[in-house]
Amino acid sequence: MNIDRLLGFLDRRDPGRPFMAYMFFEGTHANYNFPPDCVIAEPYIDDFNYLSADFKGQMSRIKNRYLNAAHHVDRQIGRVTAHLREKGLLEDTIVIVLGDHGEEFMERSERWGHAAEFNRYQTGTVAVIRIPGAKPRVISGITSHLDIPATLMPLLGVRNPPQDYSQGQDLLAPDFRRDYAVAADWHRVAYIGEKYKVAFPINATGAVRMEVLDADDRPVDDPERAKSEIRRETVEMMNNLSRFSRPRG
Repeated sequence: MNIDRLLGFLDRRDPGRPFMAYMFFEGTHANYNFPPDCVIAEPYIDDFNYLSADFKGQMSRIKNRYLNAAHHVDRQIGRVTAHLREKGLLEDTIVIVLGDHGEEFMERSERWGHAAEFNRYQTGTVAVIRIPGAKPRVISGITSHLDIPATLMPLLGVRNPPQDYSQGQDLLAPDFRRDYAVAADWHRVAYIGEKYKVAFPINATGAVRMEVLDADDRPVDDPERAKSEIRRETVEMMNNLSRFSRPRG
């Protein structure tokens, strides 16, 4: 239904003005809903109650349910791009498809879902940007959601540097390179680099832990050395946390 509304908006808009549309898909969030014609992975758990599920015993079936839900989301995105093409809009429209987080199915920890660990399964996301007239390319290495505004705004005519309004970088810049990304949960902020992943407790009390992992999400042998190697980046990261904050009062 939401996609129907989005397509209706595209048809009713003023054709003489530019437009922007945003759609957030719930399908790839628990409990992973999808219609019967989107089944591509079996067997899947039919009645997924994540408050009472046997995660270890049912994890493969839970993941299959997720894959079916992702297939349903793919179809909905396909409906949008097909409609844009049919209406002659696709070649004048920037299309961004981006996951808000990854989803772990106990591949690296004893956890399912997201917002619990900073491993690659929970922090890695799919990102596709289609820019009319741009040649296809693959950007490897570390990227961040922060890079989306810094990439999009120059395409819309903004001329001042991304540093004026963002902590991101232009993904299309010839010299693009991100040395590390930043992620956070309710109690920790994490440095995520090519060599290390370090999670620091912030504004928390109790048993909130600091973690120092390698690039493959394994504990490092010498955590103090790892933290020493990224001291400059850690200071920069912490300073940037409040760069665009407004003072209270």
